[in-house]
Amino acid sequence: MSVIWDGDYGYAAYRKILDYLKYSFSLNYLIREIPQILSQIHRPKFIIRHDVTSNPGKAVAMAEIEHELSVAAAYMFDISSEDYHPARGETPDAIERIRGLGHEVGLFFSCTEFEEGRAPSPEAIDGAVRRSCLELEKAFRHPVFSVSLPNPHPEIPGRSLFLGSKVNAASPLMMDWFLSDTSPPWKSDEIAPRPSKPYEALLQILIHPHLWG
Repeated sequence: MSVIWDGDYGYAAYRKILDYLKYSFSLNYLIREIPQILSQIHRPKFIIRHDVTSNPGKAVAMAEIEHELSVAAAYMFDISSEDYHPARGETPDAIERIRGLGHEVGLFFSCTEFEEGRAPSPEAIDGAVRRSCLELEKAFRHPVFSVSLPNPHPEIPGRSLFLGSKVNAASPLMMDWFLSDTSPPWKSDEIAPRPSKPYEALLQILIHPHLWG
């Protein structure tokens, strides 16, 4: 069992991760494509999800590396931040650049509008996601098809792929096989395609661009 990534957050290390994924998997998809191909494409596949909560310039740098290596990814933007709102500062240009490279742009829903200690209803979460997606769509003038959350929320139905009519990247159906860059090291047996689930195997890689450079 070898170590594929040891916690080095340099861009050279990220290139090696992408090379290993391309070597190990023949299929790479965007989050918005998963409902159509999850049970139809009978080969292991992977998605890369970036939760962009700060420093959109670093997100652009990673998007350019992925484009160079012919890897597609999804970039989920947090609209709750005043500093990094998609209609302000460098974020609009970053979003357009990322989308122009062929990547997906979605919503990172931080749940900050709900009071701590009070569990919102599924309907309240669904409505809040819809409103936030509309705000993001208005800011960058393109449809939003997917959403991510910091963690799976207990009030969200666990066996649904959708939240607020958007593909939910935090759905348990999409996190059964999951690796995050906040939990190094990554070992080869964690990334190798799983023979036990040959028709369902979907690896989700979560990246936080502000950690890299």
